Amino acid sequence: MKPPTDLACLGALCSLFAAAAQAQTQDLTESYFAPFGESYALWNRMKPSGWSTPDEHALRGHYSFKYTVFGAPYVPLRSRVRDKISAGSQKWEVFLAYTGEFDFYLGTRDSGPVINRISNPAGYVRLPLRRYLKIGGEEDNFYLSLEHRSNGQTTDVTSSLGAERARNAYDTGDRHYFDAVSRGANYFGAALELANAFGNPDLDLRVKLRLYINQDSAITWGPLAGSGRRVSDYDRLQLAASYRTRWGWLDAGWRLGDLGLKTDSWTLSYQAPWPGIPLYVRYNHGPMNTLSNYTQSQSSVGIGLRFARPSI
Repeated sequence: MKPPTDLACLGALCSLFAAAAQAQTQDLTESYFAPFGESYALWNRMKPSGWSTPDEHALRGHYSFKYTVFGAPYVPLRSRVRDKISAGSQKWEVFLAYTGEFDFYLGTRDSGPVINRISNPAGYVRLPLRRYLKIGGEEDNFYLSLEHRSNGQTTDVTSSLGAERARNAYDTGDRHYFDAVSRGANYFGAALELANAFGNPDLDLRVKLRLYINQDSAITWGPLAGSGRRVSDYDRLQLAASYRTRWGWLDAGWRLGDLGLKTDSWTLSYQAPWPGIPLYVRYNHGPMNTLSNYTQSQSSVGIGLRFARPSI
């Protein structure tokens, strides 16, 4: 990459997260455009388990937002700064959401200028549990969604030529090749969000189930070639918990697929309790760390800033 391209991309990235941070200081409870899932920027490094050399350091950006189309706008769970639930939490809502993730390799490798990891547009219906099902607390919600998740890449691995190239890349440990492998899936989602779980005002629980419509996830290289593995074997059910202490937020996530513990993955993270500097440390272990090479188990460590807390 040329230096001007690096600087322009870095400037745009800083502007994006500066705007996100500023938005967190505003009253979002009546806004139709609002944060949805996590938004963070990390200095990150990934290490494949016993297959190739560790990945170069990268700036990983993860962002998520929503726009309410019908019903009452609602900011999921707690706003990081105001620590407050939306006044519209007991009304239904239909909204559009988008979650994205990318790695920006500033001076460590060619990434053109970024490598897209996740593009996840979705449509959601939110139903407050207490109002419609007469159970749960005031901030507990049930979600139904129709989603597309892909990585925006174009390299084919299913044709005879594509499969041969993938096998050669695997045999030589060319992990850069697999960053460009195209992956995508469409699915229905069903999720449950429990704030103040079990009567504890500091505990949030979330669970999400995916019912896949179709999957572009064939494996044509390595020991799993021709095994029929699919993304659903690694990502069917997600469980997550967030716990607030006086020292900050502790988060844990567990992802299970159709093959159970054989293909599970987990995440641990910590966010400092400083509103002005939301220091964030994140560790992930297992497959599904990158969608392009989702079967490969990896360890990923990052440190940076988190601008919005997780949702479903």
